[in-house]
Amino acid sequence: MTLDAITQQIKEKHYAAIPIELKRSDFEVAVAAFMKFLEVPQEVKDPIYFQLYPGNRGSEVGYKKYLRDLGNTDNREYFHYNEHADERFKEQETSIPELHAFLEKTRMIYAEAKRTIRSVVEAFEPAYPGLTAKFFVEGERPNFYLRFLKYDRLKPGEFLAKGHYDRGTTTLALAESAPGLRMGLTDADVRDVVHAEGQALFMPGLRFQSITSPDFPPTWHDVVQKNEDTFSQDVARWAVVFFADIHGVNQITYEEAHTPKAT
Repeated sequence: MTLDAITQQIKEKHYAAIPIELKRSDFEVAVAAFMKFLEVPQEVKDPIYFQLYPGNRGSEVGYKKYLRDLGNTDNREYFHYNEHADERFKEQETSIPELHAFLEKTRMIYAEAKRTIRSVVEAFEPAYPGLTAKFFVEGERPNFYLRFLKYDRLKPGEFLAKGHYDRGTTTLALAESAPGLRMGLTDADVRDVVHAEGQALFMPGLRFQSITSPDFPPTWHDVVQKNEDTFSQDVARWAVVFFADIHGVNQITYEEAHTPKAT
């Protein structure tokens, strides 16, 4: 994938389809293990959480659950994996076999997503020297997070995830169970995304424009409930997403991430 090709896609669609060496079946096997882990009692799952960089919520690893009834914007459960979290997880794996089984399926997807984002960043390198080193800092843990996400079922047409920009630098939307993801420049022009097998969808986050150029504005996106494509009676859909952030940056506020920029 060349920079010209990426630039043209982002100009036309506000995201770019990038080849990735993963099959649909790779994700389905990992998601099945994720769903099995979610069956673990809540009091057992809740402690499986920490921040790779304490004090930075953007570096959270492990399990989280959000409910609208508790004041959150969405009903969802997710799990973040980072390669440097394995030692921490080992302290809990012996008593939670479902966690161990899930992590076994997760590592391969994380490694391929990491390789893919490197190829994307390296495509930018000739035009933006030093960009790769901002993501891959020698001697530092990569600021990368693989997210497995489950949305609870809502009424058709409701937002499973309200419109937002990703707070970090870049995102790869890797796979999803069904349509519902929409992308655009602002909330006024979002369009349904067609996600083909063998492709990851590259989205610039809020930070990316500042380290490249105005040609790469952040992608506004949301997720809508599609009644005919629900995953199960209780689960609306699942998604697998990879976040790749640069090092040494301040956190972006919730308000900035959820407010469309003027065009």
